[in-house]
Amino acid sequence: MSSRGKAVIDSRFSLQIPDTFVASKRTATLGTLYVAGNYPRFTVVSVTAWPLTKLLADDAVAQTLPGLPLPQPRKAALPGSSLSELGSPMEIGRLLLRARDREASSGAVQSELLDADLQQASLRWSFDTPLPVSDPDALEKERGVRRLIRRTAARSIIGEVPSAAGGTESAIISVWASALQQDWEKGLGLELQECVSSFSWTATS
Repeated sequence: MSSRGKAVIDSRFSLQIPDTFVASKRTATLGTLYVAGNYPRFTVVSVTAWPLTKLLADDAVAQTLPGLPLPQPRKAALPGSSLSELGSPMEIGRLLLRARDREASSGAVQSELLDADLQQASLRWSFDTPLPVSDPDALEKERGVRRLIRRTAARSIIGEVPSAAGGTESAIISVWASALQQDWEKGLGLELQECVSSFSWTATS
């Protein structure tokens, strides 16, 4: 873990974030668990927990054409399930990216998966998301670019979370760190990748 930044210690996870980041108060046990950022710079780190059964079911529905019967979602939600059961690293990345886009924009935005690598039950992956720009000419005068791209680095694992029915259930636990592409490429990306690497899920069933 880098000596830079400050430690975040939660009952479920630990994380190292930059000193300039401010955390937003969250009490959720599922969905978005934690958010912090340097908001004037559009730089954000978050932690999410998506129940695996619901994630797979929602993805099956989202990819079904109107008028066709719903397909059976893939089954990989039993305790002890591994990410590799969900497919190749790129397939897992696309699955999670579709869920991310649905959550962030109801599917109006389509992000581009850049890479994905599965090692020791942990998926490291990254993607770019185009942001809407109302006035490209004004943006070019202000920032020297005509479009905005948000770059995100993420790490995902399978962990256990409280179940609505009692007990626990398997979930995809992810840490996300993002910034505007221009800032990412000027050195901020290295700092955010260190943040992602520092993440540890400590909750136990």
